[in-house]
Amino acid sequence: MVSIQERRAGASGNGGHLLRRLLLATLLPGTAAANVGETHTIGPEVDWCDFINNEVLPGDQIFLLPGVYEGPCDWFAQEPAETDQMNMLQSSDPENPAVFTAPLGPDSVLAISGSHVGIHYVSFEGVPFDVISIRADDVQTVEIRHSRFVDVEGDAVQIRSASDLWVDDTEFIAVGRTAVRVGCQYEVDCTASDIRLTGLLIDGAAVGVVVNPGSDAHIIDGVYGPNENYAFTYVGERGVITGNLAWSPVVIEGETSIENNIFAAGLRLLTTEDISLRGNSIVGGIENFLTPDEYVFVANAVEGPLPDGEGNVSCADPDVCWEDVEGGDFRPAAGSELLTKPAESGLLTDFCGNDREVPGAVGALERTETSTPLVVDFKRLQACIPDPDPTVPDDDDDDEQAEESGKGGKGRGCACAAAAPSVGGMWVLALALLFVRRRTLV
Repeated sequence: MVSIQERRAGASGNGGHLLRRLLLATLLPGTAAANVGETHTIGPEVDWCDFINNEVLPGDQIFLLPGVYEGPCDWFAQEPAETDQMNMLQSSDPENPAVFTAPLGPDSVLAISGSHVGIHYVSFEGVPFDVISIRADDVQTVEIRHSRFVDVEGDAVQIRSASDLWVDDTEFIAVGRTAVRVGCQYEVDCTASDIRLTGLLIDGAAVGVVVNPGSDAHIIDGVYGPNENYAFTYVGERGVITGNLAWSPVVIEGETSIENNIFAAGLRLLTTEDISLRGNSIVGGIENFLTPDEYVFVANAVEGPLPDGEGNVSCADPDVCWEDVEGGDFRPAAGSELLTKPAESGLLTDFCGNDREVPGAVGALERTETSTPLVVDFKRLQACIPDPDPTVPDDDDDDEQAEESGKGGKGRGCACAAAAPSVGGMWVLALALLFVRRRTLV
């Protein structure tokens, strides 16, 4: 039996991310890795809120039949007797998920408190303005995974007083306010710790992710579209930001480690806290750079001026440094200084999971004679895909071609074709299979 601790092990360490993907692939859709109690299946005709609060025992698993489930609901989840159990709420059919919504008026659709909560394979749609889709407060050990938030006008996920909370492989499409808000800006006793946001796809939110003062989060493998005012704003503590692709500006105001990211719309640094930037590609430059008390700035490729550091390259013309910025190809251009002036970043892999040369290319991506050409598309949760072979007809199996392209080079994590996630159909199964072959994080 796989424990919660094992599933969560290495959220930011070597191999932990891949372990989670492998665990996901070996489980049937809709099953939890933790030990579960009794299972229950209910439909939208049932008073679902009363059922999950009064008709189940701690550690039970609740399957939701397809349909619309209207809130609001306050769910207090009691801690199960066994530490590897979860109070699980998930769709019975991941391809036709249960849809949660609420009328105008309540504070939230689903407010969760307590302990050991799992919310998997569900959808929040058509949530009106000023209504939070999921509000987590006074809660610990929570998983929100393989879910989606579509056309929600308020905050999608608001994490207030919480610890050990993981949002994973979830998409946010057309969110009126913030996709994920961690902690509170002004309220006391409203901080969140040990928050992990992995594999998020955010396309069309006022702000993608906000981490407020006093809170901390690991933001890993996210893809942030061009429609946000900011991809994310980090004002928290002890942040880890790794392997993200942001087509909207990024703002950092707290102690943060920033590695292997592609920031396609600039980075704004407004902090004097300790900060580390290694192996990033930053188009649009670094704005308002303040000199922290201690900082590391190594092997970054930046459009415009550079702060002091080692092995960095200033790119006066992005088209000289990168293959095709507008087209989303952030490989180092052949003959550019990113390749002719290699640096030691101290990182084992690059943005896509390719092994780093020592010394290696400056910026987020390696490029060697044997590496697969990469294209980055913000619509894809798997951000690294091979260029299609123009000699192969479009109808041919892309997966077969991608598998073949990775045999001779460093295609680990990048030699797999990606399926664009949609708000219907088989995207859950496709993502589960894709992430088996996804990269191992540094």
